[in-house]
Amino acid sequence: MQDEQEFDAERIKAIRAKTGLTQKAFAELIEVNMGTLRHWEQGRRVPTGPAKALLRALEKDVVAVLAALQ
Repeated sequence: MQDEQEFDAERIKAIRAKTGLTQKAFAELIEVNMGTLRHWEQGRRVPTGPAKALLRALEKDVVAVLAALQ
């Protein structure tokens, strides 16, 4: 498993792919701006704080987290 502190572009794309959501739907689900998600997926920025925690949770148990968020 990758270092929990490191969320590179590929790791974020993989997490979103596990959800089966588009960028728009994923950004809405985790309540971040579309541009922010794009920057994460292009490696221009990295998530911090609550977004990082939510991504970590999605990575570990996507079904439970999606159910909790919907």
